[in-house]
Amino acid sequence: MHPGLATRQRHATALVLAACFAACASPPVRYQPGPLSAEQLELVRKAEAAYRKEAPDYPVLRAQVLEDPLATAWLVRMFVRDLIKVRERPLAPTGGQEIVVRAVEGADPVGVRATNEIRHVGAKAVPLLIGDLLLHEGALPRELGIDLLAAVGPAAVPDLLDVAERGDVRQRRAAARALGRVGASERALPVLVRMAEDGDYTVRADALRGLVGCGEPAIVHLAARLSGDQDPFVQRVAAEQLGRFPVRVSGDALVAYLERCLRTRDESGERSAQAALQVLAGRRGLRTPEAWQRLVLTLPERLPATAASKPENQDG
Repeated sequence: MHPGLATRQRHATALVLAACFAACASPPVRYQPGPLSAEQLELVRKAEAAYRKEAPDYPVLRAQVLEDPLATAWLVRMFVRDLIKVRERPLAPTGGQEIVVRAVEGADPVGVRATNEIRHVGAKAVPLLIGDLLLHEGALPRELGIDLLAAVGPAAVPDLLDVAERGDVRQRRAAARALGRVGASERALPVLVRMAEDGDYTVRADALRGLVGCGEPAIVHLAARLSGDQDPFVQRVAAEQLGRFPVRVSGDALVAYLERCLRTRDESGERSAQAALQVLAGRRGLRTPEAWQRLVLTLPERLPATAASKPENQDG
């Protein structure tokens, strides 16, 4: 029998999922909704029981819960716990030892259902998803936070911008990637551009990944980091992201990068440039800069409207 979250309130510190609810030292802090009253506890308990049984009265109970921010927080934590269990589930035995990998919620009905519930909660789930997950020190909770904030969508942007500007290095990186996944566009662009000039190279790299979600306006900034950043890793990330924009300006920047890598014998950069150009042009195989330039000349000047606003979908 699945243990209920609400029915174990006396163990509140255990319910915060040892993996999810550590405090953060930086200005953005974890969400602390506080204890439930007897009435709130009864409501959440009923909603949870109905959810577990897929009872017909669950939507009505959920609507009642969502009218109360505190009850909402505890219900969202129940969904988060389900998702963490899905992602930590042992999947395959090998040589007597189990390999634990992150489960794909799309193949797991428990994960699909919990994600859809958080999507339904929407903006009301954002403070908890950021405070409990995105600000967490562990990689698994942060990755789950990014995925769930992407599921919530644009409603998460204001709080993500706050973390991007005020958080520590790890938090800013996670916020940048989440903004890219959300597809934050104009609101996120100036923040991510500033982050792309951060003193920490990892922040710069994740800012470039996030910029992809801002669409075509990101191209000029990606090209600038490709040619101007002093860190080879950041340059390679910029090249990878430019490969997602099949337009002439991206191709020109990548060809120039390939020529520079060949001239300086930067083998890692050369591989990144070749891979990005293959994605950009939709062609397989290695080519000389001259051959790539001929293909680049066949690319359009601008992206179609739908492609220009497509958010990032990878967790690079």
